[in-house]
Amino acid sequence: MEKQLSEMESEVSLITDQWLEWVRQMDRLQKLPIPRINRWIVARYLAVQILRTLDTRELLSTLVELDRGETIEANEAREFHTELMWDFKIVRGLTKRFMRSLWIFARNDSATPFVTSDNPVLFRSPNNRQWIKSIALVPGAYLVFAMSPHVVLYCYPRVGSFRKLGKFGDRLSPVVLDDGMVESENSGQVFMASRFVISNRSSFTAERAFASTIGTELYATPRS
Repeated sequence: MEKQLSEMESEVSLITDQWLEWVRQMDRLQKLPIPRINRWIVARYLAVQILRTLDTRELLSTLVELDRGETIEANEAREFHTELMWDFKIVRGLTKRFMRSLWIFARNDSATPFVTSDNPVLFRSPNNRQWIKSIALVPGAYLVFAMSPHVVLYCYPRVGSFRKLGKFGDRLSPVVLDDGMVESENSGQVFMASRFVISNRSSFTAERAFASTIGTELYATPRS
């Protein structure tokens, strides 16, 4: 399995390395040429990244335990998780969802780099207010994937108000990201991380500050 994952990552890296080079030099609103096969390869990679996380294994184990009424052993949980990761129908379903999404790239020219984690593919609620910590995707939630410290990929479902973004598909976003906007995206990596957060800088001040608020009401959505 590790060999297959490594081969998949190498294949994706060849594509995304080229994208990163293009985005670095592009003008805003310029379009990236993305052949269908490349879109499928990257969409499949995103699907597998979601399924391979510790969160997914723990959620799957909990569901099995609820069904059985007893705790399962670690080796059995690992086997269930492996089966899920290579379930053709599940991977294909997620891949098709991401392929159909509107892909918009954003370049980060601020002083704050994007961070990543052991759970790198994030989902945000349609109203931008919540990070969603579940493989059961909320209708209308959009995907956020930091490709590097300086580039992020958004995949928006073609529903509701997101349909208006069609003209930006496969293009570099016109939005100029500032430090606060990047820190907001980084909060998702902190929220989703099970074991570690990775950055190209040694300071994690903002990330530690946000981590201390997880489980509190500080960033809760106000009640009407």
